[in-house]
Amino acid sequence: MAGAALFLLAHAAARRPVVVLLDDLQWADPSSAAVLGYIQRNLAPLPVVVIGARRHLTAVARRDPVAAREEGNDTEGLPGRVLDLEPLDERQAELLLSTLHPHLPDQARRRVLRAAGGNPLALHELPVQMRTVAAAGPAHLADPRATGVTELFDELPVGERLGRLYEDRVRALPDGTRRLLLVVALGGSFAQRVRVLRDLADRAAGTSWTEVRDQMHASGLAHADPASDHVAFHHPLVRACLVHLASPAERRAAHRLLADALPVRSPRRIIHLAAAAIGSDGELAALVHAEADTMAAQGGPAEAAGMMARAARLSPDTASRTARLVAAAAVAARDGRLRLAAELVAEAETEARPGRPEPADLYAFAVACTRLQLDADPAPAIELLPEVLDRPAAPVADASCSSRRGSSTSWGAPP
Repeated sequence: MAGAALFLLAHAAARRPVVVLLDDLQWADPSSAAVLGYIQRNLAPLPVVVIGARRHLTAVARRDPVAAREEGNDTEGLPGRVLDLEPLDERQAELLLSTLHPHLPDQARRRVLRAAGGNPLALHELPVQMRTVAAAGPAHLADPRATGVTELFDELPVGERLGRLYEDRVRALPDGTRRLLLVVALGGSFAQRVRVLRDLADRAAGTSWTEVRDQMHASGLAHADPASDHVAFHHPLVRACLVHLASPAERRAAHRLLADALPVRSPRRIIHLAAAAIGSDGELAALVHAEADTMAAQGGPAEAAGMMARAARLSPDTASRTARLVAAAAVAARDGRLRLAAELVAEAETEARPGRPEPADLYAFAVACTRLQLDADPAPAIELLPEVLDRPAAPVADASCSSRRGSSTSWGAPP
């Protein structure tokens, strides 16, 4: 077989130089690897170049040839020069992404760059997956809620090809270790602290932190850095893959653990409680509403819109649910997230039927903005705005959410 393959290459190279590209060498069986080795060793007289690629070895496989074979990474014996390709730097990654996806919205672009971590396949695949998800819900691409806390409510769509990079290793983890790593993936810098994870190990993993740490290191997915006393993932895509493979119930359980570990008055605790909640909860909706007000006041419109939408979906009554949806739509429209605003307006209209959503001024503003700029339709602006332009902008709390007192946030009302 090896001789026949070399003969075919020599025949092709007699007409012009040949380049042979081999990807995923980690999956090569021993017989195929032997053929490749034979070809490579006997290519010297021919104008043929063979270039192969394989994934990185885990920490264990780098030290143990047996583990390397079990991982499908045993390419020992293949001759030639080995190049260890580092991730693309920030400038190179931005250039590749803008070339592959020139029309990707800025928010989505920033999220892709952060998650890809310089991986060229991720830079190609993540926007494709985001567009696939956006076909069912356009706001996902137009407003991926990429900054800060509202990303907790969105799962980054990894897709099959990217999922394969780490899926086998994630699924091979013991259940307890995988649950604790999911906590790290969802908890940000707080959950990366070894001190926090040591306290959570028994509840999340049902075992000791030492055992979890050893299993985590052996997997090559993450490691605990003694210098910083923090856990770091091998690549940002590991985080995305952990969240992608977790069931909704597993994600909610991880958010609940994080909420219980945080101080009672921490804004992050409220956010994790909201992510863990199912159904309606008026008290929690009020807390999330208050956090949304704070985010808006601090100049975080993307976060504020996402949090207010979450507060709406936690609201137990139609009036507060509708008002919060309208408020979220208004701030999204004012921040230029028009497709998200249009979706929130449509949701508010469904809640308010057969009437019109309130507060009227915020509803008029959101509808006028979205219809005019998305559909080039001036009619809503002409019909609705004259009724409300002379009124002072009422805070959402005053309009219908009696559980929120003293709010001064105008939530996107026109200046």
